Amino acid sequence: LQDKASVLTQLRKQRGKRVPEGLTSIDDMRNFRCSATHTALHSASNPGILALDISPKNSSIILTGGNDRQAVVFNKDSEQVIATLK
Repeated sequence: LQDKASVLTQLRKQRGKRVPEGLTSIDDMRNFRCSATHTALHSASNPGILALDISPKNSSIILTGGNDRQAVVFNKDSEQVIATLK
């Protein structure tokens, strides 16, 4: 059991050292610009968005996960919160 754990640990360490294929380069990220700002999506007392995903079916629908432990579904076209998951 210990031998297998050692092998798996080594594989995980090696996997973490390689840059994933298709990852945006640092140079490309330097050219990113803010296209919109939306306040009041998450709690002001515990601010910060930790995760973000865009719906593959409707790019207007955005899900954010915040430092406030809430998920917010937001419509960027109407600039309205659709749902808050607490």
